[in-house]
Amino acid sequence: MKKIAILILSLFLSNGINTFGAIKYKGPDETEETKIKISIDGEPNLHPRSVVPQPSITAELFADQLAFYFDDPVGEVVVTVTNSCGQVVSACTCNTDFEPMTILIVPTDPDFYRIELEGAGFKGYGEYSRN
Repeated sequence: MKKIAILILSLFLSNGINTFGAIKYKGPDETEETKIKISIDGEPNLHPRSVVPQPSITAELFADQLAFYFDDPVGEVVVTVTNSCGQVVSACTCNTDFEPMTILIVPTDPDFYRIELEGAGFKGYGEYSRN
């Protein structure tokens, strides 16, 4: 009977230690803002009454990866990331008709970074910084 009580007690204690450890641990991404706001500018020569759908683009930062999600296919898009000195640190061209998501490898150095997206009829901008 004592063995069963000790076994049950040890199971409860080990589960409590694991739960407490999981709650206390904070990963590296909890301190950083992972969502990046992308502002879209339309074609300046369009008439105000024309209906041109603006693309919906979401950007998320995970450690050294910057992921872009294109909710609507908008054709070929050029994505460029520059640092605070204006140097291109990462760039790619993707066709959103075939790939609705693209991932760029970006530096993890502390700096201020600017994102530029350019497609047919639109330009998008975003910014993020690393501490």
